[in-house]
Amino acid sequence: MRKLFIILVFCLPFIASAQNDTLYVLNGKTIEINDLGKNSDGRITLSLKTIKQDSIRLSFQAFTAKESAARWAARLQYRVGESGKWKDVPNQRQRAVEFTSSRYPTSRDFKVVLPEDCNDKELVQVSWRIYRLKGKGADPGLGISSVDLISNNDSFLQDPQIFIENKDDGTDVGDNIVFNHIALPYTYPDARRLKIYGLFLRGNINLELEGKDADNFVLDRKAVHPDSAANETVTIYYTPKKAGTHAVQLLLKTKKLSYPIAIKLLASADSVYPLGENKTKNTIISITKTPDGDFKGEFEASVFSNRRYLFKFNLINDHFNPINVRYQWFRDGRYISETTDKVVQQKYRKYLLSPGYANNVKIIFETNKKAVLYNVYFGSPEVKTMIKSGKWSDESNWINRDMPVDVSDFVKISDGIKVKVTEDAFCSNLILGDKSNVSIQTGKTFCVADNIIYGKDAYFSVSQFLPAKQWNYISPAVNRIKAYTFSMRRDDNETWLMEYNTGIISEQGDHWSPYITDPNFILKAGQGYAVYTQKSINVMYDGILSNSQVTIPLVSQNKDRWNFIGNPFTAPLDSRKLFSCINGKIQGNAIFIPDSNGFYNPIIIDSFSSKTIIPSLSAFFVESLKSNSEITFKRSQQYTGDSIVYEEQRPDCLSLFVAKTSATSDFKPIFNRSIIKFNNYAKNGFDDYDAHKLFGSSNNPEIYTIIGNEELAINTFSHYPVVLGLGLYAPAASTIAMGIDNLSSITSEDVIIFLEDTKHNEFQNICTNASLNTWINKGTTADKYRIHLVNALKIPGESNISDIYLWTDNGRVLVYDGGILLDKIIVRKDNKVIAEKIYRNDFSNVPSAKVIEINNKEIDKNCVIDLVINGITYRDFYLDI
Repeated sequence: MRKLFIILVFCLPFIASAQNDTLYVLNGKTIEINDLGKNSDGRITLSLKTIKQDSIRLSFQAFTAKESAARWAARLQYRVGESGKWKDVPNQRQRAVEFTSSRYPTSRDFKVVLPEDCNDKELVQVSWRIYRLKGKGADPGLGISSVDLISNNDSFLQDPQIFIENKDDGTDVGDNIVFNHIALPYTYPDARRLKIYGLFLRGNINLELEGKDADNFVLDRKAVHPDSAANETVTIYYTPKKAGTHAVQLLLKTKKLSYPIAIKLLASADSVYPLGENKTKNTIISITKTPDGDFKGEFEASVFSNRRYLFKFNLINDHFNPINVRYQWFRDGRYISETTDKVVQQKYRKYLLSPGYANNVKIIFETNKKAVLYNVYFGSPEVKTMIKSGKWSDESNWINRDMPVDVSDFVKISDGIKVKVTEDAFCSNLILGDKSNVSIQTGKTFCVADNIIYGKDAYFSVSQFLPAKQWNYISPAVNRIKAYTFSMRRDDNETWLMEYNTGIISEQGDHWSPYITDPNFILKAGQGYAVYTQKSINVMYDGILSNSQVTIPLVSQNKDRWNFIGNPFTAPLDSRKLFSCINGKIQGNAIFIPDSNGFYNPIIIDSFSSKTIIPSLSAFFVESLKSNSEITFKRSQQYTGDSIVYEEQRPDCLSLFVAKTSATSDFKPIFNRSIIKFNNYAKNGFDDYDAHKLFGSSNNPEIYTIIGNEELAINTFSHYPVVLGLGLYAPAASTIAMGIDNLSSITSEDVIIFLEDTKHNEFQNICTNASLNTWINKGTTADKYRIHLVNALKIPGESNISDIYLWTDNGRVLVYDGGILLDKIIVRKDNKVIAEKIYRNDFSNVPSAKVIEINNKEIDKNCVIDLVINGITYRDFYLDI
């Protein structure tokens, strides 16, 4: 808000008489004007400059100072510029703003908003027209005082622009938004998430649904306020009340936008068709010759979006020529996509997944002669039905002993059946009968690839074991779990529950929340929580499983970009499938999940991940790469393998490790790791491809790399040589083992890795001595060790000389010769020798695996190196200082 700059101009254009001078008061100042006399006009005028001003509010007081039988009036008027007709300023009821005197002295306060055509003008004149209404008598002394003007500062001077994108894929919305064709009853409403941002916005963007079908849609927000520097997310849910097509308009309105932005929302729903219904009209289809001479056949069927279907048929025995099959998907007659296949056997069977938005499929057959298809079936996959309570894995509980075996199976649980999942189980779609229950044992995978339909009073029970006297990091896979689930105080078993990075720094100075004491606090699926229990407990979550798509916002609060999130499903997540939803959103594309030793070691999530999985009901840390980002978990990311395998070492990563050591033979060291990875797009310094280490460990040593002030668990580089500082943390003074794993990942025959002890000026070839035992004091050691990854020097025309390594670090020239061929190193600058070192003589009586160091304050990027090898001088090697 800001005050307007006001220029006061007092205009008396019509003066009839100069008798009986009268005092008028404006902003506390007494202003003398003349008695105008009967039927005469006068004005008090303000001249305003309103450039960049908006919503101009004028307040003032009108009064009379004397008793009089005459009636005078002051009417508020305005005009743009110095000429033109005066217009009345209207009030909220669109009536003129006017003060009228009474017999006795009186006053009245006014507050008005000037018309919009007064905004953003070089000159606006506001005037009180003062005139006699009627009656004879003395001048009542009409005056104006306490004038005040306030406005909004409009810094844009341009019409607002609003942009809308689909949040999940970043595409423009265009003129309409299409929802999936869904089945009734639905478990979760279909949703579209919109990213809204804009330019030159002066206020909120208000959202409104308009149309007779508006009650079939729900907006999670009615107003947003984005700008050019930020965006807002709005979610629209399609919640059909009955079958049919539904269309409404989403209107976006904002100040100074001449007309609303209108986007059509198009959606449709149908009742669920009976399971096993054949959607083909005929079970026999003939492929016959067309007038064009081709042999074709086809049929159409209605479908739901994102649903699995089974298509199968048999061929008559005398047809051995391949048949090409084309699947064309449509939405209300509009083509969406096409896939193809080839029939090469007498029996054809294929599972199909309809694309998003589809509600119709056309299947076309093409071959080179007549053919007949019989036993044609297109519909829901064959249903496998459980009819007796008991274990999912007991085939005697299934009709015809036909139990589901993979994610292609369509499963129905009969009414009232109680199911126990004691082994990993998989299916495509699941229909729960009324009052049925599926109970999932601790640690068991229950993977539903597509959709779940719940009967009346049907629910899941998910079990999780929490060990005693340690923090357990969890994420519920069931919607709307309350905090009292963990508040188990039986037998003095107290528990504590916390969440992370809520925006409030705790009394301990960290970013964990205070203990959650509200028993009705709702835990959100996909969020991470920490639970501590005095005694081991088996927690049971009862309810509906989390949505098939769960989006978690990533926050950065109080300079902390770490977010604690988790797997929201009852099946592990496959890191390869998760990659597309996190790429570029979290620092280093790294998640920190407890390994088998309890360390939060980093796991890189990228397209090369093979066996890394994220367990169900497990939480992990990620560091947001930027604000206003988010991660979306989908059922399609679930891991569907036969067993769970952790991949602690990646084939393309070098792994630094640190572990406690012990003299006992049965001691098994516990390792903490830091990863070094070659990446073509990285730079030798902290960037998006690197990841910070998480937190210090209270019980075990830690290792990490250091770039400037950055402490990193993952460090990438794009070319050799690269030199990294190493940081070590020890909870207590002890002997530790420090070394490197997986040397074959990034090294080759011409690469050596040195570990440098800067305190003792010693280098160790890690490639031949893979670990080092050293004493470390309690606390952090950040300046003692460095790691050097160096490739061999390429000498033109001398392919047989391959054991010389030359690099720089911290102003030093470093040289290593594995074959003792090197005689001398010469450092030149501007053709002047500034340093030289005899190599062979220095190492005549010591092992060959030594690194020579040359220090000189003049060494910089303008220096070149000459090497004397076997008496021959090789000149002009340039170093990257």
